[in-house]
Amino acid sequence: MTTHLSDCQLVSPTLALHEAFEAFVDDFVLYDGPNSAEYLPCMANFSEYIRMLKREGHHSNRSNSAILCHHFWLYHAKTEHIYGAIRIRHPLGNQFLRTEGGHIGYHISPSYRQQGLGKLMLKLALPKAKELGIDKVLITAKEDNMASRAIIEACGGRLEEIVYGPILGYRIARYWINLSGEHNQ
Repeated sequence: MTTHLSDCQLVSPTLALHEAFEAFVDDFVLYDGPNSAEYLPCMANFSEYIRMLKREGHHSNRSNSAILCHHFWLYHAKTEHIYGAIRIRHPLGNQFLRTEGGHIGYHISPSYRQQGLGKLMLKLALPKAKELGIDKVLITAKEDNMASRAIIEACGGRLEEIVYGPILGYRIARYWINLSGEHNQ
């Protein structure tokens, strides 16, 4: 089933979307086991998972050097389906984020890849990053993940370099997207 892209929006995680998120996780378990590990633990206590995601995006209970992480889901209200999850992290307060992780990380549900949803989700997230005060966004992808790299490039990403990521253990393409309205360097 092809999704009408114009009907998708980024929404904040909420308890009301428990069933839709469970279907999102099930799709990862079936078709992308390695990435399902990120989402499986939340299913044991979904309400605590939602509270945790919300806490990660608030300054309260954080030091000035803490990294904030804002979570969004690509949601289609008509089908009541979550097609993707995206995180915006700032500032890049540790070596992992500065080198390997970047400001934005995302996943598209495996059954719905290659339909333009990754590009849509990243395009919807960039204005949110700007609202958070990020003028230049670092986004990374595994060097051989050409689909993710194409999404980043389609959204204005300019390749800075390819480096070895010692924590992730593979080569990483590092891209920058300038949100200040000036040309990317």
